Amino acid sequence: MVKKLTRSEAKRICSENCMAINGEFSLSNRTQEGSTFSNTISIEHLSQDFWLLLNDQWVNELNIFKVPANQMPISEMYNRNDKPSIFIKICCDDSTFADSLSNIAFKTWHVKTIKY
Repeated sequence: MVKKLTRSEAKRICSENCMAINGEFSLSNRTQEGSTFSNTISIEHLSQDFWLLLNDQWVNELNIFKVPANQMPISEMYNRNDKPSIFIKICCDDSTFADSLSNIAFKTWHVKTIKY
């Protein structure tokens, strides 16, 4: 069975690979059906530097993204109606890490891929 990472495990892997995750971050494990990473991100967190960690537990890779404060085009994203947040859905096999709901490519903010 493939094991998903917890937030503390993902942060530890980053630290062990000289990637200090400071501030707010969100972790998404590859979904059960295996085709996407999905995540809800608080809009409040995007007003500061924000880390997004995408864990592909099928190939033991952790993709790290750092989105600078106020750089996420929130108005172009899928905004949830029930709380002030955006919802993203990224295809696991897309090298641009594009959000399928907005077509915004996260590759711009990709910092590192860690194999573990």
